[in-house]
Amino acid sequence: MFRISLARAPEDGSIAALMIDVSDEVAVRRQLFERNHVLTVLNDVGAALSATLDPDALAERVYEQIGRIMRNTTFYLALHDREANQISFPLYVEDRTKRGARSRPFGSGMTEYVIRSGRPLLLNDEVEKRARALGIEPVGRLAGSWLGVPIPGDSAPSGVIALQDYDRTGCFTLNDLEVLTIVAAQAGVALRNAHLFASARQAYRELSEAQARLLQTERLRGVTETVGALNHEINNPLTAIAGNAQLLMRDAQRPGAETCSKLETILEAARRIQRVTYPGEPDIIDVERSVAAPPKPGETDEPGSDPGAPGRAA
Repeated sequence: MFRISLARAPEDGSIAALMIDVSDEVAVRRQLFERNHVLTVLNDVGAALSATLDPDALAERVYEQIGRIMRNTTFYLALHDREANQISFPLYVEDRTKRGARSRPFGSGMTEYVIRSGRPLLLNDEVEKRARALGIEPVGRLAGSWLGVPIPGDSAPSGVIALQDYDRTGCFTLNDLEVLTIVAAQAGVALRNAHLFASARQAYRELSEAQARLLQTERLRGVTETVGALNHEINNPLTAIAGNAQLLMRDAQRPGAETCSKLETILEAARRIQRVTYPGEPDIIDVERSVAAPPKPGETDEPGSDPGAPGRAA
C-alpha cells in the first residue's frame, strides 16, 4: 500500500509524483483498530456476565459477544459436575443452530482433556490424529479446526468454552486463543457468583422453612398447652359429677327407674365429654361394671379407693 503525493511545477506545468510505501503503517493502524475492537467487546462481555446469575443465560451472553470478534458457527459451553462426574452443556450451537446436548459421563474427549490438564487446546489441522496423539478419544463429529479453553474454578477448571469448524482448517489463531481465554476467565467469575447466589438463596430458603416450622411448632405447643389446661379444668368437675352420679346409683335403696335413667344419661354425657378431652385414654368411669355388679350390703370398696379418682371405677 502506497501514499501518493502530486505536485505541479509552475514553470512548465509538469506534475511530479511522490510514492511512499505505507504498508507497515496501515498494518499497525489496522492492528490497533482490531485491538480496540477486541477490548470493546471484552468490556461488553464483562458487563454482560457481571449482570448474569443463570448459567444458561451466561452461555448465551458469551456466545453472542464472541460472535462479534471471531468465527463461532459451532460453539459450546460445557460444565463439569464433580460430584456426579458428568459433563453438561448449557448451550450447544452447531452450524449456527442451537441444539440440545445431553449430559455425558466424564470421559476422554477433548473437553475432558482441557478440564483435566487445565490448559487450552488449539488444533487447526489433522484434528483426529493430533488428538489421539495426546491420548484423547474424540467424541461425535470430527472438526477441521478446534479451539477450547478452560473456565477457571475454585481449585480446578469448572468447564470449557470451545469453538469448532467442521469444514475448514486453520480457522483459529493464537490471538483467538488469547481472547477466548480472557472471556473464559470472566465466565469463571460469573459462574462462581452464580453459584454463591444460588447457595445463598438455598440457605435463605432453608432458613425460612426452618423458621416457619419453628413458628408452627410454637403455635402447636401453645395450642396444646391451652387445650391441656382446658381438658384439666373440664375433667375435674366431670369426675366429680360422674363419681357422685355413680354413688347415687349404688345407694343401698336403689333409685327408681326414672331416676336411674337420668343418672345413666348424666354418666353417658360425662363419658362422651371425657372421650373428647382425653382421646385414646381409658374411660374414667366404668358404668357397666357399676350398674351390673353393685356391691352387696356390708361390702366396702378396696382400701384407699377414691370415688372421684379418674380412670378407676368407684
